[in-house]
Amino acid sequence: MKDKKLGNTHKLTISAMLITVAIVLNYFRVMIPIGGAPVLSVSFGGPFIKLTGILFGPLYGSAAGAAVDLIVHFASPKGAYIWELTLVEFIKGGAIAFLFYRTSKMRFSLYSALYIVVFITVTLLGVVNCVLTFGFPDNAYSILLNSIGARSDYISIGLLIAGLMALVAHFSSYMLFARKNRNQSLYERYLRLLPVVGLPCIILTIVNTFVLRKYGFFTSVPFIAICIPRVVEELLMVLFNTYVLSLLTMLYERTQKRQIV
Repeated sequence: MKDKKLGNTHKLTISAMLITVAIVLNYFRVMIPIGGAPVLSVSFGGPFIKLTGILFGPLYGSAAGAAVDLIVHFASPKGAYIWELTLVEFIKGGAIAFLFYRTSKMRFSLYSALYIVVFITVTLLGVVNCVLTFGFPDNAYSILLNSIGARSDYISIGLLIAGLMALVAHFSSYMLFARKNRNQSLYERYLRLLPVVGLPCIILTIVNTFVLRKYGFFTSVPFIAICIPRVVEELLMVLFNTYVLSLLTMLYERTQKRQIV
């Protein structure tokens, strides 16, 4: 939960420090080309942007996301400025902070149970959709799904992959951190942060892809061929960023003597 006891000067100082670290780390960004185009961008400043919002609320999270995007672009421009990408970063920073603030009030036992139920449901929905659309294409439900678009089958596959990855992340984090009481605190904060970070990041990665294609990027390649690797890369980065963010929140709590998660 965001800390209301800190003064504005303290909040601004810590936020400025986190934004500075994020900007520096963004200069070590790795571009991964697909088909000769720089489709994937791997950067390591994300946890520090997200931490700003988690510590101080959605307004700070949004401001941090937009500030890093603006400063990185204009300090070392690699093309025309696209304001929609800054807007996406603004929304992402605020959305993560807002979701965290809303879910941090929930008891962990209830949160964990809801997590499992939701992602088992998502996985089963993906399985049912895949079985019906590929095995029974003339079924009324399959016809309804196919009416969404020519590549509607990717929605079913996406649900299946997302659900399975979320469940695997839950199980693996339990085995790594909570089993035999190795680090229950790290397990709980990792699981709380995972969907909070993951949902906005995945959704806005898809939005980002639309924005880039609007401005002429990747237009020679089918949308789905660009979107899938970008989403997979984002899923992997979510796992990494959430782990780093969990460690950062623990470090902040110990140094500032204030509870966040």
